[in-house]
Amino acid sequence: LQAVRKGPWKLHLPRTKAQVPFWDKNKVFFGIEAPVLYNLKSDIAESTDVSAANPEVVQELLNLAQSTRAELGEFMQRSSAQRPTGSLFPEAPVISHEKDWGILDQQITEAITEEKTKRYPNVKLPRRKRK
Repeated sequence: LQAVRKGPWKLHLPRTKAQVPFWDKNKVFFGIEAPVLYNLKSDIAESTDVSAANPEVVQELLNLAQSTRAELGEFMQRSSAQRPTGSLFPEAPVISHEKDWGILDQQITEAITEEKTKRYPNVKLPRRKRK
């Protein structure tokens, strides 16, 4: 969960680089320590943080974000409301890119690699980086 929106308000949530999908090029919000609020009605370009002047809106959107996380999950955390992935490994977190394999349990990574090798014997798979 990267941001929530309600009406004219958009709240960007703190997140690390690891939590952002590989395809997201908006690096402005990597590593922010506090939520950033924009009023899209008056600032469509999201250039002025108005969180200090609107603490009640920030709190309302943080509550919305928290309930959404509880329902839909979060980075590397499954939730009961998430649809099944159709995976042979339903206990594994949903990952969007193989770059994230390094944070999975090694046994799961090896099992996925083994299954992919069986299904696609002519495709080279990335090697897992050891920590």
